[in-house]
Amino acid sequence: MDKWQELQELWKAFYLGSSDEYKMRLSVLNEKASTSNDVEFIQAVLNLNKEIKSADNKIKLAWVTSKVGNRFYPPISVNEATPIAWDESPIDLSPEQVIKYTQRTALQDSAFERDSMEQCRDIPDCSLIASLINIKQAALLLPSVKRVSQTLYHVNLSFNGVSNRLVTVDTSLIPTTASGEQLSLRSNCLVDKVIELSYLQVLFGSYDARGSNVAIDTYRLTGFLPEVCSLDCYSFSTISRYHNSGFCLIALGTGGKGSFVDKSLRTNHDYPLININEASKSFQLCDPLDSNLNLQLNYENVLRNFSQLYINWGWTKLFRFHNKLNIYYSTGKCNAFDCVFDKPILKVMNETKNKETVWLLLESHVRCHADFKNVSYLNIISGDMFEESYAPSDSALDIGLQLKKIDLLPNEHVNLFCHSSISNSFTVHTFSITSAVRTTKLSSFEAVKQISVETDENIKNRRISSLDYYLNPTYSLEIKHDSNREVLLNLQLLSNNSSDLLNLQLFHLNDDDLSKPILFDNRYMKGKYNKLKVPVTTNQKYKVICSKYNEGSHGLCKLLAYVQDFPAENIEVHEIYMEYGGLPYQTCKTVTFAPKKVRAKIYWKCQKINSYFIRVKPLNGTPKYHNISVRCNIFDTETHNSLYNDEHFHTYGLTISNIEIGAKQSVGLLLEIDESKDDEISFQIFIGSKWSINL
Repeated sequence: MDKWQELQELWKAFYLGSSDEYKMRLSVLNEKASTSNDVEFIQAVLNLNKEIKSADNKIKLAWVTSKVGNRFYPPISVNEATPIAWDESPIDLSPEQVIKYTQRTALQDSAFERDSMEQCRDIPDCSLIASLINIKQAALLLPSVKRVSQTLYHVNLSFNGVSNRLVTVDTSLIPTTASGEQLSLRSNCLVDKVIELSYLQVLFGSYDARGSNVAIDTYRLTGFLPEVCSLDCYSFSTISRYHNSGFCLIALGTGGKGSFVDKSLRTNHDYPLININEASKSFQLCDPLDSNLNLQLNYENVLRNFSQLYINWGWTKLFRFHNKLNIYYSTGKCNAFDCVFDKPILKVMNETKNKETVWLLLESHVRCHADFKNVSYLNIISGDMFEESYAPSDSALDIGLQLKKIDLLPNEHVNLFCHSSISNSFTVHTFSITSAVRTTKLSSFEAVKQISVETDENIKNRRISSLDYYLNPTYSLEIKHDSNREVLLNLQLLSNNSSDLLNLQLFHLNDDDLSKPILFDNRYMKGKYNKLKVPVTTNQKYKVICSKYNEGSHGLCKLLAYVQDFPAENIEVHEIYMEYGGLPYQTCKTVTFAPKKVRAKIYWKCQKINSYFIRVKPLNGTPKYHNISVRCNIFDTETHNSLYNDEHFHTYGLTISNIEIGAKQSVGLLLEIDESKDDEISFQIFIGSKWSINL
C-alpha cells in the first residue's frame, strides 16, 4: 500500500475504527516516517499525531457524517490533505450529454474576458454560476482550492455541518465534443471550472444538475447563511438597503412563471443582482447563460416576473459567535404520533439583560446526490402545548437549509421542535452577538409528561358503556406542589393510527364505581383526544382511563399531561390496575343464583389482619343482565356481627374498598339480587387483599 494511502487509512481508522486498530497502524506509520526523506510526508504524520491528541467529539462526529452516497468527504483542509484522492469520483452524464460529448480531454480554461463567466448550455446549473458571479462581483473569497498534481485538485466546500469538506477533483477526463468544446462553464480561470466540477460531484454526482438554487449553492461555496422568500416579503427600499450594506449577496429566481414582460427571461432560472438604481427603482440583473446580457427591470416588472428572492448573509459581519449542535432524526420514532414532543426539542436561552437577536440555521446533511426535496424545519413551540405540529410560513422548508430568526427578551428562552420527512442527520447552527445566548438539546421536553399506553385485543369490548370499561388502561395522576392549589390540567391521548377513535376520562382516584367523571365527555375522536383546562387540585390523586371505540384496533397509544408553569417532574403518572383495587393478592369467584333464588353466599378465612377490595359484576356484559341490581353485605360467620353493611341495591354491579377485617376471622359474604329470575344468573366476585385468603 502507498504511504499516503496508509496515512488516509489510519486517519479513517482513528475516527471511525477501533482504538486497537488505529494504535497499531500509528506505530507502523510513525516508524515509516522516521526513516523517510519525504519532508511533506513527515510533516503530515506529525500533524496527524498532533490531531489525534487534540481530537474531540465534535470532530469525530464530523468524520462520521462524511459519506454522501458511497463517496467519502472528510473534514480536512486542502492544505493538510494527502496529495491523493480519498475516492474515485466520476461524474455521470445524461443520455443527451453522452451523445454530444464523445471524447475525453484534460480540463482547459476558456478564451474569456477577465473575471467573467458563463454557464454551459448543456449543464443546468444556473444557480451555481449565478452564485459564483455574485461572489466575484463582491470580491469575496471563493472556496479554497489546491492543485496537488497535474490534473488533481482539492477543494473545500461547506456541507454536512462543517466548512472544510474535502472534495478531490480529477480534471483529466472532461467530456468534450468532436470540435473541442468541453462540458464545463466558460471562464478564463481554471479554478472556477474546478469548483464547478467539485460541486457537481458532491451535490449531484452528475452533469445533469437540476433542483438547486442560489441560496443553497452560495451557502455550500461560502458558508453565507441562506434566506429564501417571496419578493413581496421585503419592500424595494429594504432590498436596496440590504444590497448596499455589503452584508449579503442577493439573487432572484423566476420559478415556473411562463409569461414574461421581458422576453429574454427564462423559466426556472436564477439571476444575480448586480446593481440597484434607487432613483428609477430598477434592478440590474445578469444572466448566467449570457455574460453580455445585462437586464434592467423596474421594480414592478421584477415583482411580476420573479417568484423567489435569495439572500445569503455573511454572518461574520453580523454576529460574533457561531455554535453548532448535531441531531439525528428518525422518522420511525419522531413521526409515529402527531406530536411535537417525540421530535428533537431545542432550547434557545438569552442569559443577558438585553434584547438579543438569534439566527438559527437548520442544515440537513447531504445523504445522496440531488437530495434537496425533503421537508425539514424548526418551529417554536407555542403556549398551547397540544396544538398540532405545523410548518412555519416564514422560510423555505424543502431545500435542506432553513434560516430561523428569533428575537429574545432579557432572560427569555424559547423551545423549538425539529421536524423532517426523512430520517437524517442535521446540524443546528446558532449565530449571536453574545456568548450568553445558548442553544441546547433537551433529552425530553421539561413541561410535558409522556406515558406509553398499552392496549390489547380486548379493547373493543371496553367502551364507555361497557361493564368492562374499568379494565381499560388506567393511570393514577398527581400534581405535586408545596401547597394545595387549583390548577388547570391538560390531557391528550394519541394513537399512531389516525383512524383510531379515542377517548379519555378523568376520575378521583377513590371513585371505584366510576360514577363521577370530571367534565364527562362520551365522544370518541379520530387519532387524538384532548381534555383541556380541567380544574384539579395539587397533591390530590386522580385516575385517567383511556379507551378506544374501534373493534380490533392495534394502534399504539400515548398519554400526555401538561400543567402550565409546572415541570413534568411534578406530574406523577403511573399505571394502576383497577380490577382488584391494586392489591397484591387476587382471588376470583363465580357465584350462581339458581332460578327463583335471590341470595348466595361465599366464605373465606385469613390468619392476618387484612385489607380488602371487592368488586361484583355480572358474569358477562350481555344486555339481559344490565338491569339487575345487586347488593353485598359481609359478616363474621361465628358471631354473626356485621363487618360491612349496605342496604342499597346497585345496578350493573358494585365495588367495596378499604375494608379491614381482623386476623383469624371467618368471613361470609352475602350477595343479593333485587328480584328473582326464571333463569340461572351468575356474578363474578373479585377479591383483592393485602394478604392471601383461603376461599
